[in-house]
Amino acid sequence: MKKRFSDEELVVLRNQIPIRFLIETILAIPSKFIENIFRFLCPVCSEFNTSIIPDSNIVKCFSCNRIFNTIDITMTSKKYDFVTSVTFLKEIYKKTKMDQNRKNGSKSNKWMNNIPQIKSKELICVGDVLNHSTNPIINQIYTPSQLTRNFEKLELKLDSIMEEIQQIKKFLFHLAR
Repeated sequence: MKKRFSDEELVVLRNQIPIRFLIETILAIPSKFIENIFRFLCPVCSEFNTSIIPDSNIVKCFSCNRIFNTIDITMTSKKYDFVTSVTFLKEIYKKTKMDQNRKNGSKSNKWMNNIPQIKSKELICVGDVLNHSTNPIINQIYTPSQLTRNFEKLELKLDSIMEEIQQIKKFLFHLAR
C-alpha cells in the first residue's frame, strides 16, 4: 500500500519547522559560526560552505550547489526515504503541538526550550565584530573608518538574528492556531 501525504501536510512540514532548529537540535548535524554566519556540515559534500535562506526556510550548500528543505535534509542526513522522512517530521511536529496544548497558553514551548543557548564561543564572535578578543584592550583607539566597518558588520549580524527570530515567530504563530 502506497502512503500518501496531503499537499497541506507537506507545506506545514517544509515551512513551519525552523530549519536551523531541525539541523542543530533534531538532526544534530555539526554546525558552527564562520565569520558570524551560521554554517552546517553539508550531508552530501561534507563542506561547511552552507547558508540558511530564512524567508523560504531552506538551506543551500555552495560547494555542491544542493538546496535542501526540511524534508530533503532529513532524507539526506538520516538516509531515510521520503515516506520515512515525512513520518519522522510529522511525529516531531505532532509532539511539539501536543506539548504546547498541554501548557494551555504558557509562553514557552518545546521548540523554544530546545533552542540552543548562546555559547561563549558565539559571544566571542560578536566581540570579534567589535574588534574585541576574550581579553579586550580597554583603551584601544579606532579610526572612524574602523568604527564604521565594525558597525556595518554588527548590523549584518543583527539582521541575520532578526530574520531567525521572525522565522521562529512564524512557527509559533502557526502552532498557536
